[in-house]
Amino acid sequence: MASQPAQGTFDSASPLDIVARHADTRPWGQMSVLSTQAQSARHAMAYWRDGVLRRIELLAAPTSGPHRRLEARLVHVVGPQTDFVQHTSDAGHALRDAARIRRDSCDDISITLLASAQPIQLIHRGRHVLRGGDVFVMDYAQRMETIRPAHDDISLICSRQRVEQALGGDASILAGQRLPRRGLATLLRSHLRLLGAQMPWLTPDQRAAAIGAAVDMALAGLQTERGLRLHEEQLAGGLHQAALLAIRRDCHDPDLGPERLAAAIGCSRATLYRVFAAQGGSVAATIWATRLEMAHALLATRTLAHLHVGEVAHRCGFADQPTFNRMFKRRYGMTPLEARDLHKISL
Repeated sequence: MASQPAQGTFDSASPLDIVARHADTRPWGQMSVLSTQAQSARHAMAYWRDGVLRRIELLAAPTSGPHRRLEARLVHVVGPQTDFVQHTSDAGHALRDAARIRRDSCDDISITLLASAQPIQLIHRGRHVLRGGDVFVMDYAQRMETIRPAHDDISLICSRQRVEQALGGDASILAGQRLPRRGLATLLRSHLRLLGAQMPWLTPDQRAAAIGAAVDMALAGLQTERGLRLHEEQLAGGLHQAALLAIRRDCHDPDLGPERLAAAIGCSRATLYRVFAAQGGSVAATIWATRLEMAHALLATRTLAHLHVGEVAHRCGFADQPTFNRMFKRRYGMTPLEARDLHKISL
């Protein structure tokens, strides 16, 4: 375990220290926000370099002149064996070298989404150019250097033990690895963006659950890319969350079914069935329920009142209107037209 950061600071390279310091209360879902907003232009750089990012040395930032303040913000949420960190900052050049690694002994693994559009340079077991939307891995036990324009990163910072348990071996080979833009990585990207946007409005329990599902999804993606069998018992929550995201994304497709859904998240159909059974549900029922919920939302949308009910059915993945009408009435106790009229009355 890495050494503890000073009281009142947050070290994004070793957030698990905060969990250790509060082991008795286990403040999962607790959120804290740090920024340079309250700092003067003269002191902002030093505050961010020495008080926040203490394990990654900020070598340079575009802060020329006494009136140019470094703009940076960091959101940190404590999760079970994993912390969520969103770091938004001006451009900068940062380094974590061998001396710093020896000094702090930090060895966490970060699975990070580059949420902003501009590419960054990462020197970490080779040279990498990362672009907006990339999900990549950083190992804090190895040297790393980053050259970034203004950027927004969303990271899951995990204990090495958690990652190696999932992979069944040495995690150091993951340093600098980029997940492909397909399957679980695509769904993880969407999940992390949603978390970044919604985190302030979630309860602590909801935050912890969402972080747990995200790391399960990320580890399942790494297992898949390394050709390993998915540990569905360990990562069922992440697979279930990934499947729900894929269903919401693709439920408009009338051909969406268990086989296509399993292919989208990179698992077998048998695994998919077991994951849903463990959650007390079924794949087919979830797909149909999601289609009906989407249709109900469209019918309640004032700006879409011109749509024929058949068009609503088509947009939500129903092959024919009679089936849609029958299933909608069974779910909501009224026909689609009655639901629309009810909404008009309530406006």
